[in-house]
Amino acid sequence: MRATSKVLLASALLCAFLLSAGTLWAAPKISAATADPASVAPGGTTKLVCRLDDPEGLVQKVVGIVREAPDYVLAFTKGDDGTWVSTVPIPRGAAPGTYHVDVELADAGGKPIAPESGSSTAIAITVAGSEVVLPPAPRAADPAPELVTTEATTQSGARIVLRSPYRSYPNWYKGQMHCHTTNSDGQCTPAQLEAKYRQAGNDFLIITDHEQVTSDPAAESGSDVPVVVPGEERGTEEGHMIVVGLAGHLPSRPGQELIDQAVSRQGLVMVNHPEWRGGIYDIRELDRLVGYQFMEMCNGGESHERPWDYVLSKGHKYVWGVASDDFHGGPGDEVARCFIVVNAPELTAQAILGNLKAGNFYSSEGPKLDMSLTGDSLVVKSDQESTVTFRGRYGIPYLKSVITPGQMDWASYRFQGDEGYVRVEVERHSDRKHAWSQPVFVEMK
Repeated sequence: MRATSKVLLASALLCAFLLSAGTLWAAPKISAATADPASVAPGGTTKLVCRLDDPEGLVQKVVGIVREAPDYVLAFTKGDDGTWVSTVPIPRGAAPGTYHVDVELADAGGKPIAPESGSSTAIAITVAGSEVVLPPAPRAADPAPELVTTEATTQSGARIVLRSPYRSYPNWYKGQMHCHTTNSDGQCTPAQLEAKYRQAGNDFLIITDHEQVTSDPAAESGSDVPVVVPGEERGTEEGHMIVVGLAGHLPSRPGQELIDQAVSRQGLVMVNHPEWRGGIYDIRELDRLVGYQFMEMCNGGESHERPWDYVLSKGHKYVWGVASDDFHGGPGDEVARCFIVVNAPELTAQAILGNLKAGNFYSSEGPKLDMSLTGDSLVVKSDQESTVTFRGRYGIPYLKSVITPGQMDWASYRFQGDEGYVRVEVERHSDRKHAWSQPVFVEMK
């Protein structure tokens, strides 16, 4: 009996402690989360107000994540009355529609705090205006650009057809295809951004602010800046896409509808950072989408080659790989860490767009890519010590070679005919930075 009494007493004390702990560390509750006004015109301002029941003062940080543009983070400030407020300017070019802000709480160390069940965790903001209603566009097909076609004979005597996106224009132009300004969630004004990329040696620039097309400030100032091609990053139901070459908004949210609308108006589309943040554009979604021209296979140094090789291997030909900064930084931050280099006859927006669509460019973190087709071989040259990897279906490495200037300044791969495609990846030994070619497609005749 004495042992039983001790067990009962210990259980009672444990229950009392747990109840006390539950009282001491009760989760904060978001009693109200509103926008004032809830409907605002482009160029206007709304105030987001979050009221917390947080007697222990656990919450030290409140942010809002725009569901349609997850990179766009809104900071809240605690007011004298204990409410948290965020003043949000609506860009003049913002597309009409309803946007959703998800409220997140954190402690002093930035550790997330889950609010009490039943809390108000979402705020809806309506950007007023007449949303453009476009007629349904025909479903886009996978692009089929005109490629440079040659025939060759393999070592085994088989006849093969090689289809390459690369021309032989004398000029190569460095450019950026994914960057942001203060018109969305970047820290540089458009003029500052253009100046930074000009100083970094860029010849052209595609500004891709969220949910709007940023106009070229140089058109008014007349300053010497890179050629600016219109672009816009759009939040879709599956993730993010960039639309290039169109000056106006396309309101579609489902990814395939956005592709269809853009392609029907001669726009180009890139799928951004696939497989990012636990499933944005996963393999199944990429397999269902058709008609886009580009995939961001390197985002600010983060590789996304696996999904790129996947769609190429599954028969979605002519999806070109893009390396980009996805730059959001300020005037003092580095740009052009990742870029593309386009082969074109002249430096005009039209020539850049045409050769982007054709795949006549390569992607890089710094190294130059010098590649050519010679008979039945793909030849790569370099004046720096590098490892060259020739990759095929699903990214399988068919051959690796080391280039050592002064001893062997080139590497080559001889086609067999059954590869499907071969692309080149160069790693520079001095800094481990990479460059990537577009695929050369191989067919048996």
